[in-house]
Amino acid sequence: MEGGAEEELERRSKFLHSLIQKKKAVEQQEQNESLNVRVRASDMPIPLQSRAFRCARDHLDSMPPGKLDSKRLALALKKEFDSSYGPAWHCIVGTSFGSYVTHSLGGFLYFSIDKLFIPGCTGLTPEGVIRAVKTLSQHGHSLKNLHINGIYHLEKHHIETLHSYLQNNLAEQHIPRPLIVYHEYRNLSTIRHYKDQPVMDMETCPRCVEPRMVFGCPRKTCKIKMEKSSVMGCRGCISCIPRCIECGVCFEFDDELEEAVCEDSLCLDCWLQLPKCNFCNKPYCKRHAEQKRCYSSGSAGFVCEVCEVNGTLCNVDEE
Repeated sequence: MEGGAEEELERRSKFLHSLIQKKKAVEQQEQNESLNVRVRASDMPIPLQSRAFRCARDHLDSMPPGKLDSKRLALALKKEFDSSYGPAWHCIVGTSFGSYVTHSLGGFLYFSIDKLFIPGCTGLTPEGVIRAVKTLSQHGHSLKNLHINGIYHLEKHHIETLHSYLQNNLAEQHIPRPLIVYHEYRNLSTIRHYKDQPVMDMETCPRCVEPRMVFGCPRKTCKIKMEKSSVMGCRGCISCIPRCIECGVCFEFDDELEEAVCEDSLCLDCWLQLPKCNFCNKPYCKRHAEQKRCYSSGSAGFVCEVCEVNGTLCNVDEE
């Protein structure tokens, strides 16, 4: 009897362990898909893999669209792992490379981050994108999202052609066109996880009638105007309607427009909430503040890069 009870406990223990492992595998797969990661080969523990994926994704998102700095990304990953798990890690980043390396057990990970967005890619043409979308549509693939902002020589007729191919997907999925808000779209890592992304990010601006990114306004009064009437309201591209870099609201006639150190526009409410440079009394937007670390000089405030350069030049002149 005792032997049978032990065997039953062992069987249940193995069953529970298998369930836990399956759940972890599903969660890991979901995370990989959300980060657009594909594991090629690995003997690294899952927590370390997740750390590498998140670090790589965050640094990629902070880089300018279409400009991959492989050296910077490799250095960031090495520093992250050296500081967290001890030296000495080696990291290779690139789109085409060969390597032959040895590694300690549990310390190898080879993965790729597939492209979800194609902004600013000089190797793509509007005609090439149209051919790809046409092929997918003809073969019954349901294309969920198309992000093409930044492709060169994109014209109105290209937008219309792409819309004609995507219209069936839009109707079949019963997806209403969501409101794109400027300050959220600038953060690719945030917008990538939105469930109700627009099928295509580019459209014809209702004001300048050019193929542009068209943004709505999160301001309540603007939303009410749009809902109650058929007028375009403050909907338009960033060239036609300036918006606050932090909260995305449009600037009305009586609004005070403030400027950040990075020359982005800020509404007064956002400007008041941000820390200011000790000399010019201008803030960085939050994104640039994180990148620049505000050149902090203590709890009293910081010195922006513009004032720091000007101060250095003054010291040179005095000498």
